[in-house]
Amino acid sequence: MIHVYDGKKTCTGCGLCAFVCPKKAIAMEPDEEGFLYPRIDTDRCVDCGLCRKRCPNQPDKIEKQRHPLSSLAAKNSDQVRENSSSGGIFTALSDTMLQEGGVVFGAQLMEDGQVCHTMAATADQRDRMRDSKYVQSDITSCFDAISQALAAGKTVLFVGTPCQTAAVGAAFPNDRKASKLLLCDLVCHGVPSPRVFSAYRQQLLKEQSGAVKGLAFRSKKAGWSCRAVTIETGGGEKSSFLLDDRYFRLYFAGLITRPCCHACIYTNLHRPSDITIGDCWGEAVRDLSIYDELGLSLVLIHTQNGMDLFGKAQKSISCEEIRLRDFMQEQLQKPSRAGESRAQFWKEFQSKSFKKVLQKYTLTGFTGKVHRVSGAVQRLLKNKEGNHA
Repeated sequence: MIHVYDGKKTCTGCGLCAFVCPKKAIAMEPDEEGFLYPRIDTDRCVDCGLCRKRCPNQPDKIEKQRHPLSSLAAKNSDQVRENSSSGGIFTALSDTMLQEGGVVFGAQLMEDGQVCHTMAATADQRDRMRDSKYVQSDITSCFDAISQALAAGKTVLFVGTPCQTAAVGAAFPNDRKASKLLLCDLVCHGVPSPRVFSAYRQQLLKEQSGAVKGLAFRSKKAGWSCRAVTIETGGGEKSSFLLDDRYFRLYFAGLITRPCCHACIYTNLHRPSDITIGDCWGEAVRDLSIYDELGLSLVLIHTQNGMDLFGKAQKSISCEEIRLRDFMQEQLQKPSRAGESRAQFWKEFQSKSFKKVLQKYTLTGFTGKVHRVSGAVQRLLKNKEGNHA
């Protein structure tokens, strides 16, 4: 019997194999870390090999190109950026698609804490996709939804990680050639475990006695560069916000990222998309004429379709051409490294309470983390007071 993948470092969990299987013999199921992997029903499988042939996560399937057609720093309005993780360019691109009668697929944090790709046909639906989600999004239901949208004559914009955009592009190659499917990928450090995020979310509920009303990754309540989860407690006039960086400590320590991320074939300039967007980090960022502390987006345009889409979106944004070498983040050069304690972390995650694991691997409890980032909050409040003076 054929095997869909050769090892966990070669599988991104995109679900394309299940979508293309003519016998529907493949199901995507979570492993002990919470990441989805294909499982073959041996009674249905006929060893046709289509799952492996169509798998996009193979180096020889990446279209090589020397340099993006255009490299820019860009920003949307202040109002849009206050509700975005960086420069609000996802909003600008999706606004353009929606205004032309198309649809947008992007990641949404659901009420139950799951992160899934959904379809937006209106601005209100799209707004639920704003902000970064530091959890791997489930895109398995998207293939059928994209197929139906394309069959209905809709133009589709899909936004996701490089491996996700590669999968969608591989699923609908003819629609890409016909400019009916546009792909926008993200500068990605790796995708964290949905199972760890679920445990973290449950821990927050316990610590706050169930009073958590919402949470957001990298909210700008503490500034553009703040790497913390913003937790809203209470409600109405009694609403308050706490900042907690414990989840990000696990993530940036390389403990909770999907194994394939540490061998990612997309951490370079050979992107499987029309446009790449991300935070515009770099020593030269403060020298840009459009720089301010509300955030800028890095925009790399790879195809003529990308140039056309960005050209239409450009009417609502400010942008500036950049020298890409001044903004070459690590994620555009090499994969993130797995933490030395990754195996031990997962062993303890399976056998101990998450509270104890969290305390051990983040070195301190919740109170310490709030104190540590409170300076960022104070700076933000001071800036807002100055802006209203």
